[in-house]
Amino acid sequence: MADGRRTVVIVDDDRAVRAVLARALTHAGYRALEAPSGLRLLSLLQVDHPDLILLDISMSWIDGLELCRALKANHLYRAIPVIIISGRSLSDDIAAGMAAGADAYFPKPIDTAALLDRIAASLAAPPSLTV
Repeated sequence: MADGRRTVVIVDDDRAVRAVLARALTHAGYRALEAPSGLRLLSLLQVDHPDLILLDISMSWIDGLELCRALKANHLYRAIPVIIISGRSLSDDIAAGMAAGADAYFPKPIDTAALLDRIAASLAAPPSLTV
């Protein structure tokens, strides 16, 4: 947040989805970073210290549910809100995302206005004090 903007990382292997979301986030005043994989997210966590993560479920190397569980299990990252964005929209998929520790779940195609509202609400909430 060196320039005063909150940083949101978009983790999705679909370049077009990342581009659309990055444009919407930038227009809304956020600093948007893109990660095509969970591996790239891990390096961004170390360098850029994001304020929120948008996370797809279906990716190579590690799926989004496993990655979300790992983030929430790590005391360094568990306070970062994670919002899942996924093509999977069945109630079981949403329940699995929430059980993995996600703060919210948005099925694709994404309602961008609702997503931006949820991001703003997540970033306005006080961080979790769990250590």
